[in-house]
Amino acid sequence: MTSFKKRFRIFATLVAMVLVMIMMSMGIYAAKSIDATANGTVSLSGSQDVLASVNIDRKVSNESLATNGIITRNYDRSFQEGEAQYAETYALGNVQFIKVNDFVDYDITVTNNFGTNTDVKVTVNSGTINSPLKMEMLYKGDDNSETPLDFANTMAISQGQSYTFTVRISIDASKISATEKQNGFKEVAFDFEMLIESGATVS
Repeated sequence: MTSFKKRFRIFATLVAMVLVMIMMSMGIYAAKSIDATANGTVSLSGSQDVLASVNIDRKVSNESLATNGIITRNYDRSFQEGEAQYAETYALGNVQFIKVNDFVDYDITVTNNFGTNTDVKVTVNSGTINSPLKMEMLYKGDDNSETPLDFANTMAISQGQSYTFTVRISIDASKISATEKQNGFKEVAFDFEMLIESGATVS
């Protein structure tokens, strides 16, 4: 075999390898790309006798797209007298998911405003969450650790104290259908609810 033929075969092999790598890269990029919009709501329910405040901040994939104070609510015993509970629904806005590992965090801070030694109880229930979205509740430590919390469990907040937890909406890549990968997503709705009420009083 002549030297020219050897060089040609080596060149052809290198070109083929480059093309394969490009195709693989495109496949990996496509697998990690997504175009989904989520539209959420939260229902806040406060008992008539509770003294507390609620603040919800929004962060998108831990980047600088934070929106502070998208929801603030004070419970001061003065609303809807005679009713055991009062519920309001708030829009959380639209969120665009561009990559499968994108997520949106709703950081929720509840503060106990009682002047007496009375707990504020907070219960969070997951509501509608349509595939391929998933919903988690987390506690974020000062060391950037994330500890899973269980929905429907009640958290007790002592007098004068605040507690911050996170409801995270993200993509469950295992539930993305072939049609969704090909054609994208329609808007996906989600919601969750919080009940804020007075707890035990210590004399």
